[in-house]
Amino acid sequence: MGLWKGFKLCEVLEGNKRTLITVLSEQLALTNQALEGMSEEMKVVQKDRRKLEDRVGKLEARIQQLEKLAGVQEAAVAGPEDTDDKGE
Repeated sequence: MGLWKGFKLCEVLEGNKRTLITVLSEQLALTNQALEGMSEEMKVVQKDRRKLEDRVGKLEARIQQLEKLAGVQEAAVAGPEDTDDKGE
């Protein structure tokens, strides 16, 4: 019965076949339009996702650079303090 969703069995058996075909073809056309629209939306979403992934990758690389830079600066600052403490 799932094939004839929206129609009662007696309508399918007794109804005008051309009318049923017309109705079903219209519904199929609407379904195809909906699927096409969803496909276009998915393309846009995937494109946006790729852009965001690229941006996240760049941000992660920048964070690593800043962490390395901060580590170098901390070592430069910590170095003289350690020698001053040892000297006293």
